[in-house]
Amino acid sequence: MQASSDLCFEADLRAFYNRLGEVRHQPAPQTLEQFNGLLTGSGDRADPKLAELWPRIVQNPLFLDNCTHFFNRCCYILINHWAVQPNVRGASAQLVQQLGQVAQAEDWAQLSWSPALERFFRSSQFDILEQLIKADQPQSGLDQVSDQALDQARQQPLSQLIHRYPCLYPAYFTRYNSAEEGRRSVLALKEKQETAFDLKLLRAARHLGQSGEAGFGADARSLNPTLLPHQTFASAIYEFSGAPLASHSYRTSARQARACIERSPSNRAMKGAIQSYLVDGLQAYGQVKGDSFNSTTHRFGSWIDHQLGSLHVELENQPPTDRSLVQTCGGLLNSVLAHPSDPKGLRNHAQFLNLVTNLGATFTIGLILKLLMICRVPKANLLAIRAAVADRFVRLFIHYESNPAVEKVSNVAWLVDCLDTYMVASTINFGSNPASMWNQMLRPQR
Repeated sequence: MQASSDLCFEADLRAFYNRLGEVRHQPAPQTLEQFNGLLTGSGDRADPKLAELWPRIVQNPLFLDNCTHFFNRCCYILINHWAVQPNVRGASAQLVQQLGQVAQAEDWAQLSWSPALERFFRSSQFDILEQLIKADQPQSGLDQVSDQALDQARQQPLSQLIHRYPCLYPAYFTRYNSAEEGRRSVLALKEKQETAFDLKLLRAARHLGQSGEAGFGADARSLNPTLLPHQTFASAIYEFSGAPLASHSYRTSARQARACIERSPSNRAMKGAIQSYLVDGLQAYGQVKGDSFNSTTHRFGSWIDHQLGSLHVELENQPPTDRSLVQTCGGLLNSVLAHPSDPKGLRNHAQFLNLVTNLGATFTIGLILKLLMICRVPKANLLAIRAAVADRFVRLFIHYESNPAVEKVSNVAWLVDCLDTYMVASTINFGSNPASMWNQMLRPQR
C-alpha cells in the first residue's frame, strides 16, 4: 500500500513538472500570475492541469519531506527557460520575490502548504536562488570607494559576495540545478559577467597606463571593480600583465619552463623543472619585496619539493606527456587549495593560509597562475585545470560560508582577496584580450 502511494506521488510530481515545462512558454507575466495563484490558494487563476495536481501534491503525507526539492525544481524549470529569453530575465527576480513574500506573509499562514513553503524559504537552496538572481544583475560599484569602505565590504558574509566571482558560477550555482539547460544558462551568465569584468579591468589598466605613478587617486577609485585596496589592485594589474613594475613576466617564465619540461627525460626530471620554475618565481618576487620576503624561500621550496615528491611516484621513470604534466600540476594545485576536512588537507590548508598571510594574495595567486600557464597547451587541458581550480575555490567558499562561526573567527577577508586577485590574474592572462596588449598599455608613455 505504501509503495503504491509513493508511486502515485512520484507520478503526480512528474506530471506537474512536465506541465510547468509546457506553460513556461506562455508570456512570463501570465506564468507568474498562475504560479502565484497556486502559492496563495487561488487555483482559479492557475493553469487547470496544474491546479488539479497541486492539492494532490501538497496534501500528500510525503510532501513535507520533499517540499524543498519540489519548490526548487519548479523555480529552475521557469528560470532556466527565462534566462535565455530576451527581455524576460526580470521574471526570475519576480518569481523569487513572490515566493519570499508568500512564505513570510501572515495572510497565507493558514494554508496547509505554508510550513513547507517556509521551510524552502529558509533553505540553502533558496539562498542560492537569491544569489543567482543577484549575479544576473548589472554589477554596480560601492557607494563609497575608500580603502576603509573596501575593507568593510570584505567583511560581509561570504554568501553575499558569490555574485562577484563568475569563475565560480558553474560549480556553485549548479549544485541544485544540474539539468543541462541549467548548466547552459549558468555558463551564459558566467560569460556575460566575465566580459563585463574584462571591460572594467581594461578601463582601470588604461587609466594606470596614463597616470603612471599617480595610480588610483580619489577621482579614479571608482574604476576598481574588485574589493582589493586600490594600490593592491593596481599592483596586481602590473604584476600579472608583466608590465615594467612586475617582478617578472609570467608568460616568458612559463614558456621557458615549458621548454625545459619538454626536454626532461622523465617525469622525475619534469618535477624538478616545475620546482625550479616555482621557486625562481618566488625569488623574483622576493627581489621586489625585499630580503625579509626572501627568508621564506627555503621553507616554501621544501614544501613544494615534498608535495611534488608524493605525486604519481609510479610514473617517475616514464617520459613526460601533456597528461602527466596536467596530473602533476593538478595534484599540486589540490595541495595548495586543499579543503580543511580532506585527509591531510588541514595541514596543507594551513600552509595556504600561511602563504596568504605572510606573502600576500598576489604572490599566492601568482603561484596558481604559474601552474596554469604551463598547462595552457593544448587548450582543453587549460580549460580542465582552470575548472578544477574553480571547483577547489568553491569548496573553500562553501566551507566557510556554511560555517558562520568559523567564517567569523577566521576573518575570511583573505579568501575574498584571493578571489579578487584571481579574477585579475585570469582575466589578464586568459581573457578575451591578448596579454601583450595589457603589457603595452601599462608601459610608460613617451
